[in-house]
Amino acid sequence: MTCRALVFGTLFFSAAWSFARPVLGGDVEIRSPRNGAALSGPTVTVSGTSDADAVKVTIWRGPQQVFSGRAVVEHGRWSVTKNLGQGEFQFVAETPTMTRKVTFSVREGFEAQQGLRIDSPRTGANLSGPNVEIRGSGDSGTVTVKVYQGAKLVYTGKPGVRNGRWSVSPRLSDGPHRVVVEQGRLSRSSEFVVRTGGGQQDNVSISVPHNGATLAGPRVSVSGTANTPSVSVYVYQGNKRVFESSTSVNRGKWAFSLNLADGSYRAEIKAGSRQDTVNFKVGANSGGGNDNVDVAVPRNGATVTGPRVSMSGTANTRTVSVYVYQGNKQVFESSTSVKNGKWAFTLTLKNGNYRAEIKAGTKQDTVNFKVKH
Repeated sequence: MTCRALVFGTLFFSAAWSFARPVLGGDVEIRSPRNGAALSGPTVTVSGTSDADAVKVTIWRGPQQVFSGRAVVEHGRWSVTKNLGQGEFQFVAETPTMTRKVTFSVREGFEAQQGLRIDSPRTGANLSGPNVEIRGSGDSGTVTVKVYQGAKLVYTGKPGVRNGRWSVSPRLSDGPHRVVVEQGRLSRSSEFVVRTGGGQQDNVSISVPHNGATLAGPRVSVSGTANTPSVSVYVYQGNKRVFESSTSVNRGKWAFSLNLADGSYRAEIKAGSRQDTVNFKVGANSGGGNDNVDVAVPRNGATVTGPRVSMSGTANTRTVSVYVYQGNKQVFESSTSVKNGKWAFTLTLKNGNYRAEIKAGTKQDTVNFKVKH
């Protein structure tokens, strides 16, 4: 069922709505509101971008799920508008390969201020316990810090704000927690996991890109491994943080993609008490270096018998980035290892005309082909 305006109780969708499953793969980002935002209610809009057909959305108020459904993506964008009461909420946007979360508070009849913030822990963080530092910024005076484990309040503190900063270090047990920080009518929240005695065993590694790599932009893929439920992602250009997110770990692997302008960058991936860092350059139009990539199969203009389609070629980099389009719509994205100068992968495609772009460092090869079952 698809419609342009759907009313579900007090829920309104600005995009079309469908209960069909989203296509396999697909990035998803929540652009607004920012994590920890304090919003003026009762009407709240959450919006973002995705290259999938649809995004699964879920809204939580504490342990209670208040809505679950799917929103259609139109022209790469989706949005959800809902009338919410006062309180703390979590919004989850999912595709089969990626999950994004934001927490926010809603207060009716006031303008949100920006003076109160939780700097650590970020939502999705895995922390080594039992002593956990919670810190942030606020206006002068004091803030009220409340930590919940499930529905149980396990810690309350009222630290003073000095030079715009506050912090507390409660002793917490193993498990998921939620912190709520309040100052006046303003509220911020974050969700995290505590592991006592196990933090030193956390592990995270960046597989792609390798340190010192030069990548063909603007679309850049970063992937690796970890043994935690999620990893925290921070990308810097110089001292300026240009990207921040939390990415789920599925079967020990994590991956995300983002658009970056030409320049030098540093990616920091954190999992619990561990961190891995990689420095790389983006050169969308540089065309330089000795990087090389070639698509051997399929040949340009070929007709391939589907639905399983194999692609292969050569490159002199450690990995290649793979992008497959049907028209202007991206239907597949991945990073594939190069072994002995050769790369290969297989994917499932419907009938139709496709374009594959294979990138290795600063070089790219493109092939157009047709799939016929």
